[in-house]
Parts: sequence; C-alpha cells; structure tokens
Amino acid sequence: MVTQSKLCKMKRYVFFTLMISCFIRGEAQHKAGIFVSQDFSSFRFRNSENLADNPGYTVKFGYGVLIQNDIGDNAFLEGSLAYRNKGAASQVDLTKLEWSFHYINAGINAGYRFDMGRFRPVTGAGVYYGRVLKADQYIGSDYFNLMSGNLINKNDLGATVFAGMEYRYSVKFRETGNVFIRLNESVGLLNLEDYKNVKQKMFNMTFSIQAGTIFTFN
Repeated sequence: MVTQSKLCKMKRYVFFTLMISCFIRGEAQHKAGIFVSQDFSSFRFRNSENLADNPGYTVKFGYGVLIQNDIGDNAFLEGSLAYRNKGAASQVDLTKLEWSFHYINAGINAGYRFDMGRFRPVTGAGVYYGRVLKADQYIGSDYFNLMSGNLINKNDLGATVFAGMEYRYSVKFRETGNVFIRLNESVGLLNLEDYKNVKQKMFNMTFSIQAGTIFTFN
C-alpha cells in the first residue's frame, strides 16, 4: 500500500527529474538571472462544514535565482529556486490573527515572449514545489510554533501563471541583458492542515509583483 508520505516523495522525485531533464540540452542558449518579489499572500480556507472562510491578505516578500533555455525564437523553459514568505491575516472580534510560513520553492515554467524590439511582452505558466522551513502563528500577543507537533503539512505543490514585460538593455555578440517585471498568481494544491482526520482545508494563495534581471551565457 502506498502511504501519503511515499506518494509525496514520489511526486518530489518526478518533479525534480522533469526539471533537470528540461535544462540538459547541449546546444541551447542558456540564461541566468536573479529576482525579488513583493507578495500579497492569503489562504483559500474551507471549514469543517465545507464553507469558504478565506482570511485577508498580508504583505510578504521573496527572492531567488532562475535559469532559462530558449526554444526557438520566442518560447522558453525556465527553472527557479526561491525563498518565499507566505501567510495570511485575519481578525476575530478585536484579536488579530496572523500566519507566517517560510518556504524554499523550486519551480518550472513554460513561457512565450512576443518580439517587439527592445520591449517584449511575456506570458507563461508552470508548477512549483515548496518545503516549509519555519511556520509561525500569532493570536494577539500569543505566539505558536506550528512546526512542532505536525500541525501543518510541510510540503506544498501548486500552479502558477504570469504575465509581464522584458526590456533588452544590451545587445552584443554572444551577450544579451534583460530586465523584467511580472505579475504572478500562484495557487497551492496541497492541504496545509496536517491534523489526523482533519475536515477543514487550507491552501496557499499568492499574488506577487516580481522584478529581476536576466543575462545570457554560452
């Protein structure tokens, strides 16, 4: 019988195998870059009666590195490794509730850029896997460490869509530099509630504004 733990390990193995295989291309033009993001994070939450009760957004941040391989003139594959801070905020009566989850995320995207000279619109979609490093909850002045006692699912898997604009600032022989800005929407697909026999469901939901730079190397 395949347990949930074994199934999760299988998903991680398939994800990273796919990610690595996408970037092993002998004659590809490789690109690398860095980025930062301003994240507006919340949860999709359903209580034990299956009624939606989503908390409010909280402002978080993230940063990371990425690599790209072009496919033809306009399409590309992109892999990323990032630190992301996610969570949510709410209020019950006069008591403030806040969650703060710290993740290492690995993602793979397929994208398309429209060639319009130096300015190039870009769009795409992909998937990500996240592993939580730290999970905090604040209820008023009280603090709770959610990493202890297996209170949350330490794995996250989700889908991402994005759209934005690139500006090509350097065009030289065997060298191209770009800066970019993107709007991203990410939706978690794994229930974060890790209690036994839990009936409520909670999923990550993040809108982010991402800015960065990419350069080409061979």
